[in-house]
Amino acid sequence: MGILEHAPRGHLDVVELDPEILAVAHDFFGVPRGDDRLRTFVADGLEFFCPIEHASAYDLVIVDVADPEAPQAGSESGFEADFCLELPPPEFVEREFLLDKALASVKDNGWLVVNVIAGRACLLKILDDLENWCARVYVLATDPNYLFYVSRDSALTAIPPSVVAAGARQLGLDKSCGAVFAQVEHSVQNLAKNVALGWLRAAAFRELLMDPSVMI
Repeated sequence: MGILEHAPRGHLDVVELDPEILAVAHDFFGVPRGDDRLRTFVADGLEFFCPIEHASAYDLVIVDVADPEAPQAGSESGFEADFCLELPPPEFVEREFLLDKALASVKDNGWLVVNVIAGRACLLKILDDLENWCARVYVLATDPNYLFYVSRDSALTAIPPSVVAAGARQLGLDKSCGAVFAQVEHSVQNLAKNVALGWLRAAAFRELLMDPSVMI
């Protein structure tokens, strides 16, 4: 609900596979019933986007999907840790979903945000794919979450701070990332204690992933 609180004139569609999760959100987390700005759908996110109905329909799409059966990134070591994908499930970072469905549903000047927890090699693979598929790629690194912000509009040379904030607020990161929002255009000061943290352009994030001395 953080998005609607900070964008009171906005409209939000929420897709959830498990109806019990929606019930818990309504009963215990303050998600209102009967709010015209909010529509909830009990559906599989992989199948939700209709090429005709949802083509260029949204200003912002956030992919934030947990996989209870996925390996925990921190529980692996060595080679396994590098290739570990904790979230989202693998199908949500494949071309068929991200490019052909999710990004196709975003307006030309809109943004797709993908929340990822993964090992170094897996993050690099996702970054490679997104740069091949999308015109613009940015990363908000918050440890352990990495939020990929992508657009198909090559004319966009900067991402609005409000869009960055919307994705992070979805994860409850607005307080810890306040400084990042305040200087979203500054991509040089990216490191804190040799850890990949902060607002990063794709090239800068790639350099960090390729540097074994940087903690991921």
